[in-house]
Amino acid sequence: MPYRLILFDLDDTLSYFEDYWEAACKDAFASFPLTAGLDHARLFHEYEKWNAILDKQYIAREIDVYTYRNQRFLRALAELGLTATWDEAEAFHALYFSLCERHMVVRPDNIALLTQLSQMYRLGIVTNGTVDVQMRKIRACGIQPFFPDSAIFISDQVGVAKPDARIYQVALNAFAVDAKDTIFIGDSWQNDVQGPRAIGITPIWLRRDPHAPIPDASVRTINKLTDIVHVLQE
Repeated sequence: MPYRLILFDLDDTLSYFEDYWEAACKDAFASFPLTAGLDHARLFHEYEKWNAILDKQYIAREIDVYTYRNQRFLRALAELGLTATWDEAEAFHALYFSLCERHMVVRPDNIALLTQLSQMYRLGIVTNGTVDVQMRKIRACGIQPFFPDSAIFISDQVGVAKPDARIYQVALNAFAVDAKDTIFIGDSWQNDVQGPRAIGITPIWLRRDPHAPIPDASVRTINKLTDIVHVLQE
């Protein structure tokens, strides 16, 4: 086995937005006093639109995670002719995150995969986001037994976000493993391929959309997480 450490992205790699995103948003819209009486389908459409716009700015490190979250709420409301305060946006997101756990699911295939990999490799998570939210996802998805706190590296806690090389290096230092002995698996080309590769980690791109163009054919790709077993056996 040429590798000793496997680092995973969290969002849309081990935890999946499609499991909870729309349902939790609409739950929050219905429960939050400011949005309870609105057309939730229309509001979600605007919210999703602004999420996509602001996500690009967040990935480019033009805005921080709090601006990203709150502005998508404020701008979606503005599309419906309403205004809200920053504190109200914070309150909405606190409610949303508390409701996400209702809709997150444990995926048996992922549990079986992590059980198998944990017998042969050390495992870690490197993710962007805030500690409280990302830890909720890890618990709700049933994967926490495979990742003790010392194996989880969250940008809010580390102080830098992917694709900054320092967050991957923090993980390598914690495990005392060299980059050449490490694989990184994730769905974001910038964060989970370009970032790790820049410091010598071998990336494997989780190409969840089979029609997505492959920017660099030299990078190994998989279409579902469980395919990693076949890659490691080669």
